[in-house]
Amino acid sequence: MDRLIAFFSRFSLNMGFSDPRAVVEDRMLRIFTFSVGILMIPMITANTILGFPWELNLILIPWLVYNSFVYFRSLKNKIGYYERIYYFLPTFLFLTPVWFINGGVLGSMTPFMFLILICGTLTFRVGHQKYFLMIILAYCVLMMGLEYVYPNLSTDYYIIENKWADKWLGVLSVMGLASVLIAIYRNAYDKDREALIKSKLDHFEAKKIAEDASTAKSNFLAHMSHELRTPLNAITGVADLLSKGDLDDEQKELVTHISNGSEELLNIIADILDLSKVEASKLELKTGVCDTKKLFDTLGSFAQLKINTAEKPLDVTMFVEESVPPYLVLDELRVKQIVLNLLTNAIKYSDEGLISMRAELQFNEYSNQHKLIISVEDQGIGMNESVLQKIQEPFFQIDNSSEVQTSGVGLGLTICKGLLELMKGTLNVSSKEGVGSKFNVMLPVELYSGSAENTGTDDSAVSNVISKNARILIVEDNKINQVIMKKLLASLDISPEVVDDGKQAVQKLQTQNFDIVFMDIHMPVMDGLEATRQIRQIENKGTYPYIIALTANALKESEQECIDAGMDSYLSKPVTLDKLREKIEEANKLVI
Repeated sequence: MDRLIAFFSRFSLNMGFSDPRAVVEDRMLRIFTFSVGILMIPMITANTILGFPWELNLILIPWLVYNSFVYFRSLKNKIGYYERIYYFLPTFLFLTPVWFINGGVLGSMTPFMFLILICGTLTFRVGHQKYFLMIILAYCVLMMGLEYVYPNLSTDYYIIENKWADKWLGVLSVMGLASVLIAIYRNAYDKDREALIKSKLDHFEAKKIAEDASTAKSNFLAHMSHELRTPLNAITGVADLLSKGDLDDEQKELVTHISNGSEELLNIIADILDLSKVEASKLELKTGVCDTKKLFDTLGSFAQLKINTAEKPLDVTMFVEESVPPYLVLDELRVKQIVLNLLTNAIKYSDEGLISMRAELQFNEYSNQHKLIISVEDQGIGMNESVLQKIQEPFFQIDNSSEVQTSGVGLGLTICKGLLELMKGTLNVSSKEGVGSKFNVMLPVELYSGSAENTGTDDSAVSNVISKNARILIVEDNKINQVIMKKLLASLDISPEVVDDGKQAVQKLQTQNFDIVFMDIHMPVMDGLEATRQIRQIENKGTYPYIIALTANALKESEQECIDAGMDSYLSKPVTLDKLREKIEEANKLVI
């Protein structure tokens, strides 16, 4: 039995019946034409031996040649829907005289017609099978109608000598052919099923490998971000403290260079993390009510600050159309990130002239959506067609051989494109070398129908006074970061206490009360997450410190992990004096 199965496997593969490159319908056509061609040989031989009219063989021989031609053609070419119809039309023409010569309905062609009906249908796609069935049934009705109206057209089958031998031979031939077709088809089906299962397993394995690689990449980037942000915290902290001191002009310039370099490195780290999230489709949007006036005022202030820092003779204008309402529902953080990237590039690649930003709201009747359109236009160096096709690729930068001095790693537009795709928006670019560039951002937004009181944009409740009596505990294992945090808080007239790990923090809070705890995450002995959980368990003594995560992890997952552990807020390194003041003011509203 195994040898027979192996034989059928080799035979079906060699004859093209199990060709994985061909669709099922093409393979069925090969099986059908090959089998019919083979069947013609014993039929022609039997007709000769049994003494049937010679005209019968005169028709069957060309039909044999025709089936062979279609079979060999199907091995080399894909057979379309109309070509299959063209195949069966001559088949019906061959069958018509054979039907009548062979005795009509009572002859041996009747079982063969059933075989054509069943097997022929399988050679068409599901959507086309009904049409073939209609054609062949109409053909059979036509043939029987002609035989009924014109009985002399068909040979009287009862006067044919050896008619029973012919009928039995026809039935046995059809049964044999059907058995062969079923065996070959079943073998081809099993092969396809095995190939499909293997393909799914390979796909599953490849997907798992890709997911593992993505996880490893994310872990690596998170680790590198943590390791880079830790020394950056010391650099930016020292620069921040020095900038508040009494410095001469040269010293101020040097401190400014340190701050700018640190900020640039921090932006590169953030861009790489964002790109990783976009590529892994792990970046989450956070939509909410946005104060559009405040948003565009912030963007305008940023552009002016960038121009002042770059010391370029540039002017910036901003125009917000009346169509833009006071409040919109969108992801303010990501919209700001996209437009800031565009403004930064406009300033970077412009030495003089005007940088303009325009915003308007349009309603698309076709999609039934409101779309916010923000355009940033500059009069800078511009781009040619070859550059336009590449600017949204990762790490692409305009040739620095130009007089324009650039910085960064070329990820800004790639991240913008990824964010806009996530928000179902678009980014269109038009540019002319030597004239300037224009970037158009279009993203769907929702109108806000509530009142201004419910937007949560009123900051009047935030205290601008830092309580000097605030009891603050710093939980940090890095000695340099301990010094930086103490000096930053000292500049706010606050004297904190410091411990080296989470276990010491828990012990400290068992005997003393603190208003605010700045908790590092990665520490020896006990990490910040476990320390926070234990601190929350001893709060029945009446103390409820406001715990702020102080960590070099900048991933959204890390922030959520801290909140889940029981922390109240999150501050990623490097820490500046302004960020520290903001977090303490936030805590003041609740605990002081």
